[in-house]
Amino acid sequence: MAEVSLVPTGPIRHVSYGTMEVVAVDTLPQLVEETLRMTGGDPGHEWWFRGHGRSSFELLPSLYRRVSDVSRALELEGRLLREFDNRSRTIREAAAARDPWEILFLMQHHRVPTRLLDWSRNLLIAAFFAVHDDKAWEGGDETDTPCVYVFNPHEWNKNVIGTAGVAGSMGPVTDLSGGTMTGYQPRYTGSPVGVLHDDAVAIAGPEFASRIVAQRGVFTVFGTKAPEAARPLADQDKQLTGGRSLAKLVLGRDEQGWKRALGLVGIGAFTAFPDLDGLATELRERHL
Repeated sequence: MAEVSLVPTGPIRHVSYGTMEVVAVDTLPQLVEETLRMTGGDPGHEWWFRGHGRSSFELLPSLYRRVSDVSRALELEGRLLREFDNRSRTIREAAAARDPWEILFLMQHHRVPTRLLDWSRNLLIAAFFAVHDDKAWEGGDETDTPCVYVFNPHEWNKNVIGTAGVAGSMGPVTDLSGGTMTGYQPRYTGSPVGVLHDDAVAIAGPEFASRIVAQRGVFTVFGTKAPEAARPLADQDKQLTGGRSLAKLVLGRDEQGWKRALGLVGIGAFTAFPDLDGLATELRERHL
């Protein structure tokens, strides 16, 4: 077996990309080092992470990727919400969902298109999703490798909804029952009520499902106002904060090195998916 690279093998490369800070890293220690630098290493301030198989992928939820017309997308979300709720009642985890928000979280974690973007409070979980993405490592393009986004939910929400709507010093909205969140709430009818919103909001819902707990899952929910709501998150950030809420760590092109390093520190399929499918996947990757 080839040795796992745990020592930085070259200089960290800072890349210019508009207003967003983009840094290329080649090893797991460099990934951690740069994340600590970007976040200041402050445990009292919450930061979120998201892995992508391609650096060129835009931060856009699956629903708006498929249907860019906001009104049609919301109508589709309502239909999907009703059918998912109706047909999942006998599944124990789905039966624990008590409101449309929780049903939407389950839909997202099982790959039904929604207005949600998944984030994790765990940097290494985000790195796992980046290097194990189905689109990662395709085509041999040295400039389009996996990446991990670093997100500041406190800075973001302060600019979208003001300090009154932010949950303490940490940042995400945790009360989804009313107020500003009324205009973001998923509806069975597909028709939002209240004020329509252009920009996404960072939210943290109840951790009632095993995948949400294992993945330290949190979300940004995109808005409901056409056509601005369907803009990628990076475009929203340029307008809201001048690019200060998002940064990107581009991973060097060493697929097996990244996978071995993450496996060595205990991050595998069974970590992210604590069920029989996750265990089976991890066993196949480790032994076959």
